[in-house]
Amino acid sequence: MPESNTPLAADQAKDDADLAENDQGPKLEARAFSHIARSRQNEKVGDFLIVAALGERQPTGIAYIPVRAGTLADIFPIRLTGASTNIAPTAITVAPSGYVVVASNSGGESEETATFAFINPITRRIVMKIPANLSSVAALSYSPKTGNFYAAGISKTEGRQSEIFRIDSSDPSSHTSVPVKVANIDQPTALSFATDGSLYVTTSPNDKADGTLVRITGDL
Repeated sequence: MPESNTPLAADQAKDDADLAENDQGPKLEARAFSHIARSRQNEKVGDFLIVAALGERQPTGIAYIPVRAGTLADIFPIRLTGASTNIAPTAITVAPSGYVVVASNSGGESEETATFAFINPITRRIVMKIPANLSSVAALSYSPKTGNFYAAGISKTEGRQSEIFRIDSSDPSSHTSVPVKVANIDQPTALSFATDGSLYVTTSPNDKADGTLVRITGDL
């Protein structure tokens, strides 16, 4: 991104990244990438981007892109360890603790809940999976002011409406997840917090109407 506040056109990209040619690593049959988060860099965790990979209409896994001196390196699939490593990510964020949090949906018409997986960025081990108690999840974000965890998803009740939820008790020391509705938003696609604590939501309605950018303020 440019240092100024001017918009950047797609054909003005400074850099790009391709899948690395690595016979020793896991294979990633990716046709596209969606959902992105950045690591919390420290003395043990490097600076990298985390992306969800999409196959033929279905999520296939996650990959990371090292950022070195402001330049993107090759994309490498992440080989996860721990129990139940087969996840189909639909949203990614990084918790204040540094854990990578990945939402996965059950898929199809199943009434099963979506899940949150907490991944150690150093060992790449899934340390915990908990039910989201939502039918599906489209986006995740943490508030920089309160540390609260938010998800854009579809409720299992109230007519399966698209809404924004605060997810209570959803950290690696807890095995429960309690979604609390904070806003009704039609077809939310992404969440991002500003430094002032405002929550920005992008939407993509199904009725061919223009997408919108919604700003939510308050005690988030």
